[in-house]
Amino acid sequence: MSNIDDNAAEPGGGSAQSEHRTGPEIDLGRRRFAWLTVGTATTATLMSRSALAGGGRMQCGGSWNHSAMHSMMQGKNWTCKGLSHRYWRKRVNFDNWPKAFRRTDNFKNVCAGAPAFDDRLIRVLRKQARPIRPVHWKPFLHQIDGSSLNSYDKALKNCGRAAVANMLNAAKFDPNFALTTSEVEFDFRDAWLVHVAPTSLEDCQTQVDTCTHMLNSARSQFESLYG
Repeated sequence: MSNIDDNAAEPGGGSAQSEHRTGPEIDLGRRRFAWLTVGTATTATLMSRSALAGGGRMQCGGSWNHSAMHSMMQGKNWTCKGLSHRYWRKRVNFDNWPKAFRRTDNFKNVCAGAPAFDDRLIRVLRKQARPIRPVHWKPFLHQIDGSSLNSYDKALKNCGRAAVANMLNAAKFDPNFALTTSEVEFDFRDAWLVHVAPTSLEDCQTQVDTCTHMLNSARSQFESLYG
């Protein structure tokens, strides 16, 4: 078993630099449906990955659920969808992290398009990191119902944990994982970030509720990729 200390500094100290996908800003109205149509979105994403056409088996250890979608689309028997957050956060598995990532890397540097946590990846995996809310909400936060914000923070922590796990899966099993690191970042950003500033307390509350729903949906979709 590894004796690595979570708080110990690591040599190199670099972060993975993914190629961030860019495109037109997505307003709140369009984003409402992004994760309500996860089946269609996933199919489109998987079909866009030409690397999957080679087929084969992902050797990532353990006994994992069969992916019906992969088999249907590629005519192959895929036996592994990825490793869960439970795997990546365990000390005994730290040596298996892809070389581009370190557990001490800051989430907001690795996931620059959605800097929702100012903390280390390992703390995001363990849901110990303090969430950062969209900056446009700041004028209204002191008026927002506390239980609503608590629900949002919980959804963000859960989704962030799943996003980090899939960042590691994408880097570890490229090109045989369903998403690239930049696609994980894009999808997480789409669930977290509101581009349109609210103009009233009611508008801000609606955004909080909508983003809470989308983060929960994104988490479910992310976790479906690793069983």
